[in-house]
Order: sequence, then C-alpha cells, then structure tokens
Amino acid sequence: MASLNGNLRRVGQAVAMAAVLCGCVGVGYGLHRLRQAVLAKPPVPAAPARVVMDWPGWMPPDVRGELAAAANSAVKGRNVFDDNLSGDIYNALAASPWVARIDLVARCHDGTVRVQAAFRRPLALAEGDDGACVVDADGFVLPLAPERGQAAPALMLIRGVSAAAAPPGRQWQSPDLLDALKLLRMLEGKPYLGQIACIDLRNYSGQLKDPAEPRLRMLAQQGQARTDIRMERMPAADGLDYCVSPQRQIEKLDAYYYDNGGKLAGVHSFIDLRYDRLHVSLR
Repeated sequence: MASLNGNLRRVGQAVAMAAVLCGCVGVGYGLHRLRQAVLAKPPVPAAPARVVMDWPGWMPPDVRGELAAAANSAVKGRNVFDDNLSGDIYNALAASPWVARIDLVARCHDGTVRVQAAFRRPLALAEGDDGACVVDADGFVLPLAPERGQAAPALMLIRGVSAAAAPPGRQWQSPDLLDALKLLRMLEGKPYLGQIACIDLRNYSGQLKDPAEPRLRMLAQQGQARTDIRMERMPAADGLDYCVSPQRQIEKLDAYYYDNGGKLAGVHSFIDLRYDRLHVSLR
C-alpha cells in the first residue's frame, strides 16, 4: 500500500510539472504573438516642426519677420523628432545681431518648438567720424539703418564717438560711447529724458584743449529753447581720481527740473553739474 501511494505521488508531481511547462510555453507563445502584433502596427507619424516665439512689443515687424524666417528655414520639411533640429534652430537664431542670448529650445510632441530668447533693443544712435550706427544699451551695433534711428524719437543721439564703429552684432568698444550709454541707462525713467536731444562726447578726452570745457555734455531742447548741460566724465574704474559722481550730478539735475516747473530747456543757457554746488548761467 505504501508503494502504491508513493507511485501515485510521483505521478501527481509529473502531471503538475507537465502542466507548469505547458503554461510557460503558452505564456511565451502569447508574448511572442503580442510582440509581433505591436511591431506590425505602423509607427505614429511625426508632426512637422514649427517654431513658436514670444516677440517683444518694441520689435519692428520687419525684424520680427527676419528672425522668424531664419528659424523657419532651419525646420523646413523636418519633423519634430529630428535629433539635430534644436541645434540647427539655435544656430540659425544665434547668428542674428538682434539676438543677445537663447535661453530655451524645447520640442513638443505636437510639432511645436518653443524658443525663448533675449533680444537687443535699440537705445541710441551713435555717431562717429565714419558715420552713425544704432546701438543697444551695451553698445552692440544693430543692423538698423541710421535714418530709421533718426526717425524714432525714443533713440538718443550720441555725438562724437572717437573709435571706429564695429560691424553689426559686435560691441562698439569705445570707452566714451560705453560711458555715455551708462549715463543714458541712469537717466531711464526720468520725466525730463524726452527734453534731452543728444549726449555730446566731442571733448571727452580733452580734444578741445580748453580746461574750461566740460568733458561730457548734454543738450536739452524744446522747440527753439536750448540749454547746455555740462557734466563731468565718469570716474575712473580704479577710483583714484576725484570728480562729482554721476549719481550726484543727476540728483542736482532732478532738483533743477522740479524747481523750474518741469523744464530743462530754455530757463538758462547752461546748467553746470561738475561742482559740488549747481552753477547756472545768469539768464
């Protein structure tokens, strides 16, 4: 009897093992068929790429169109999953003098390529011996015709830049121009900025050979009324020379503006900010 029970156990174990093996074979075959079915399906079609950018309100429409065309030329006929797409868009836009930096090129499954960039905004029309150029706040030359800069009242005229102009997209590295742009940035938001017609650098390095002449001056003008605003140069970077700080000079100009009912031009023929106390002409 014990022998019979042992035989039955062995038969039961063999049957159970056979069932397990059959199950494994069935699962393996099912997975194989599932894999074949998945691979047989056509791939999801890749969406054609299209660039989306946020444009600043100040940017002229033709400049916006030029940048959009450069970006679209990099994506034409390509899908959003192209491995080289982001780099090509980056390179196409980075080559433009209008682009200061590119912060993001992000691809989305719907075909959108989102680009975030910082642009160089025209700030001044800088004029030297070899002509005039439109520059941004850091002195980078922009490919905008000087006559368009002259037609835009928001651009400040800076006269007498000593060094030759740089090509578009490069910084015009003339110390007098860079200091004039520092001054202009300090004047941003001042209520009288619209009364200032130009910043004059023609004696910035003492070219006039007259110690009484200011190294830096601005011209305030409203209609026919004009006032010469005489200023000291920007202090040396090493701090070893003394001059009234530009901040203090502007504070005195602020006080003059409010003391004269919101006028810079026409009250006096000159305003001299170079000394500890404000000096003005007799009329």
